[in-house]
Amino acid sequence: GGQTKEEQLSSCNSDTLMHWRSVFAFHKHQAVVLQLDLVAFTELSQSISALEVARMLHQFFSAFDTEVQRLNLFKMDTIGDSYIVAGWLPAQDARGSVSRVAAVCHRALYLAGVMHEIVGMYETPQCGHRSRRVSARIGIGIGEVVLGALGSLQTRMHLCGQGLREAEALEERAAPGTVCVSHRFLSALSGQDSPGALLSEAGGDGAEAPLGWDMLQVIDETAGEGSGSDAASGRARAHRGAPRAYLLQKGQA
Repeated sequence: GGQTKEEQLSSCNSDTLMHWRSVFAFHKHQAVVLQLDLVAFTELSQSISALEVARMLHQFFSAFDTEVQRLNLFKMDTIGDSYIVAGWLPAQDARGSVSRVAAVCHRALYLAGVMHEIVGMYETPQCGHRSRRVSARIGIGIGEVVLGALGSLQTRMHLCGQGLREAEALEERAAPGTVCVSHRFLSALSGQDSPGALLSEAGGDGAEAPLGWDMLQVIDETAGEGSGSDAASGRARAHRGAPRAYLLQKGQA
C-alpha cells in the first residue's frame, strides 16, 4: 500500500503482467521515454558471428536491466538492438509533482550515461586482424503514452503514443556516443516551466548542459541548422520542422 500508480507501473514485469491486464486494458500516462540504438548495428552484425551478436546484446541488455530496476524505471521493450525505457510522471496537479517529475528526468539522464559507459567498454572479438569498439545513440523525450498488453500469445506490455515517437525521433538525431533530448525534457529536468538555469537563451541558440554533461550542439529547426560539426548540422537539416533539441555528451571528470 501507499505506492503511487507510477511506482506500481514501474514494478510491472512478466510476473505481474497478467494481474495488470486484469486491472486495465490500456492505461494512458505521461512519461519520460528513453530509446537506445547501437550505431551501425547491421554492419556490425555482419562482421561477427550470430552467436557473438547474441552474447553482446545479452551482455548489454542484462546490464541495462540491472540499472533500470535499481533506478525504479520501466523496461518497455527490446526490438533488435533497440532498448526502450519509460519513467512514469505524476499528474501535474499532484502534490510535489514538479520535483517528482524532475527526479524521474534525472534518473533517465543518469541511466543514459551509464548505458553509454556499458556499451563503450565492450570490444568485439577480432575480425581478421582487428577488433572494433561499439557505440550507441540515445534519445530522451516526454509525452503522453498508452501502456497495455497487445494480443493474447506471448503477451508483453507495449508502449505507444507521442512520448515514444519523440524518443525515436530524438534518437535518430543523436550522434554516436551522445544523448539527444527535447526542450521539454530539459525544462522538466530543471523543475521549471522553461529550462531556466539549464539553458541560456543568449543569441537564441546558446545552451548550458545539465551538471555532469557537456553541450555539444543545439539543433534549432526554426533556423534549419544547428551549431556544431558539419555532420551534425547536416543531420539537423535532414529533420527540418522538428522541435529544438539538445545534443549532450557525458562530461569528462
